[in-house]
Amino acid sequence: MRGFQITDAEGVVEFLSIFPGWYPNRVCHIHFKVHVNSSYSAVSQLTFPQAEKQAVYADHAALYPNGPDPLTPAEDGIFDDGYAYQEASLTFHADTGEYESYLEVTVQGEGVPTGLQELRNARQFVLGQNQPNPFTDRCVVPLTLLAPGDVTLELFDLQGRSVARIDREGLSTGQHLLPVDLGQWGLAQGTLAYQVEVRSAQGTFHDVRVMTSAR
Repeated sequence: MRGFQITDAEGVVEFLSIFPGWYPNRVCHIHFKVHVNSSYSAVSQLTFPQAEKQAVYADHAALYPNGPDPLTPAEDGIFDDGYAYQEASLTFHADTGEYESYLEVTVQGEGVPTGLQELRNARQFVLGQNQPNPFTDRCVVPLTLLAPGDVTLELFDLQGRSVARIDREGLSTGQHLLPVDLGQWGLAQGTLAYQVEVRSAQGTFHDVRVMTSAR
């Protein structure tokens, strides 16, 4: 399962999900990425306390037919250099029948970055959120050029693979709508990242957003 959330003013974010299983050669884990701005993010993984994790598998054997996790974090090559700051808590609440997990993540750095890339982009173009969002099969990506240029819109799946591309050459200054048609490209509904590349006399510039399609 995959999802995106925006933190509150205290940097807190919540997700509601199922408890993950495991696969060979990897301990039970969840990938996560913390975005500070469009050009600065931290990527990591979290895992869970061994006893509490195994209890989940044992108590819900029908949901986890592969049984208990055969690995500990120390036996996993990703966590073998230490996982003290990557082990989330795991607590069962009998009144709700749900598990609660908590992890505090600190992104290194002094204060909030200046977002140099964002400042450079702002002098050249403005990339908007696709409309509508979420959408079914078709949407448009609004783009405002502050100078004439060539534009490429590229879509990526959540594994980082390029799945579609639109090229527009010689676009004029002003507002443009770039069409997205999943059916035209034979793409399934889901979450995609879209990147716009603008090439002008001032250089080459990029910005990225996320779009979601659903019935």
